[in-house]
Amino acid sequence: MHTNSTSGTGFAIFPVFVNHSAKLAHEMFWYARKGGGGMRLLRHLEGASRSDGALAVVMSTVIGLRDETVCKALERDGYMRSEMTLIKRL
Repeated sequence: MHTNSTSGTGFAIFPVFVNHSAKLAHEMFWYARKGGGGMRLLRHLEGASRSDGALAVVMSTVIGLRDETVCKALERDGYMRSEMTLIKRL
């Protein structure tokens, strides 16, 4: 986890379910105020993940919370849309 007054991130690195020799970094939260260094923070997350042997970083965004803006920024940086997650409140 890394935070400061304008941005923060938390992520976990763990083996892929079907291939335990491969690891992925999964972002748990990532936030930044406009001009708050969000992409610089993402570079830190990527570097730490690479150092720990992760093959890729999985990012997510909350639908309706600037999701298209975030997705487009990530896509410009080389990320691609992979799947959609559905959630049900219990």
